[in-house]
Amino acid sequence: MSEELHEQVRRTVADVFALDAQSVSDATSPETTPAWDSIGHLNLILAVEQQFGVSFDPHQIPKLTSIEALADAIAAGRG
Repeated sequence: MSEELHEQVRRTVADVFALDAQSVSDATSPETTPAWDSIGHLNLILAVEQQFGVSFDPHQIPKLTSIEALADAIAAGRG
């Protein structure tokens, strides 16, 4: 997975949750981000799908709770 994709996912997470992009890291998750609740998660998934031109399987969505998981799913969806 490219570092550029990883960085784009970090910026998207920062935008959706109104965070400073510098504060978003691989450790950013629902457990560390108060705004990343169930509604926030759906907003993030919609933003990622729109920005990256991918569509996630509904069964996959609950597992996309980290920068790495999102980046991996995007890369697989583009494949």
